[in-house]
Amino acid sequence: MLKIDLDTGKILNTKKTGQLFLFNKKIGSYTLRGLDDSGRGVIYINDKKLPYKTKWARDAIINHKKLYVADTFGYRVAVFDLKSLKFLYKKDFYYPNDLVLIKNRVKVVEEHGNRIIDVDSGNIEFSCPLWAYMQNKISIEKIEPEVVKLNSAEGIGRCAREYMGENTLYSPNGAVYFEDELIIADTDNHRIIAIQEGKVVSEILNINNPVRIILTKATAP
Repeated sequence: MLKIDLDTGKILNTKKTGQLFLFNKKIGSYTLRGLDDSGRGVIYINDKKLPYKTKWARDAIINHKKLYVADTFGYRVAVFDLKSLKFLYKKDFYYPNDLVLIKNRVKVVEEHGNRIIDVDSGNIEFSCPLWAYMQNKISIEKIEPEVVKLNSAEGIGRCAREYMGENTLYSPNGAVYFEDELIIADTDNHRIIAIQEGKVVSEILNINNPVRIILTKATAP
């Protein structure tokens, strides 16, 4: 584990853990950690083990006294009672990688769904503007072979920026919400974008496969 000064980028200290972390975060008084334990995902909430099997779960978030877990290779977001850790329900997604809170609603970054979607309602926040990713009635996993047929002869995905323009997503991995902007790591388009009202309002191009967005405090020049 590395402790890094956000102003300078300097590594302040390191600590060997002997563990492979998939995520490590603090939300209020809670510490959430996802570990790869010999190929089996294990999640801890304040050092208490979540009594539920996951497959490389890459994120967790807390909202309305519920714990949401992005069980990435389990193709689902699992929801638990935060106090008892009792399993409540699950929603199916195609490689759910990251979770983001927008106006007290939990959204999931669905990597191979090429979209950001509300976990509970299924409303799509932003997506690749191709029919497969703009609907939530049919599993994308099931119709993906049909989508692949739309790729270029060179094998470039149809969600790529060079085909769809700037208002698209291609295998996004992470997102944050800040001051009415949804900021997304648009991984396979090699860029970071900011979304307002369903449109890209700014982008940083030529970033090599960005996968996480971390907000830091702004400092005066």
